Amino acid sequence: MRRDGLSRHRQPATAPDLAILCTHAKRNLPLLEVLGQRGCKTAIILSSSPEHFAELKACAQRYAMRLLGHNSLGLLAPWQTAANPNATSRDIGG
Repeated sequence: MRRDGLSRHRQPATAPDLAILCTHAKRNLPLLEVLGQRGCKTAIILSSSPEHFAELKACAQRYAMRLLGHNSLGLLAPWQTAANPNATSRDIGG
């Protein structure tokens, strides 16, 4: 594992379409910076403190990235509960 948190053995030839950062909050900004440099356009940040939001937002804007988070649980698509029954705890049926 390198200092930027990305594995040397699994570096993609192209940037990922979506990055999900599920790590200690202090590592989010360096990882987001590397992803932005590689051309990633969307990131979901699962864990971060509110104090880091301005820096994360500025980094995302620098690379024209869409950012969901900080402290996001991801995306919910309740109409897709048949494919992912754990997407929500409510019954969406009609």
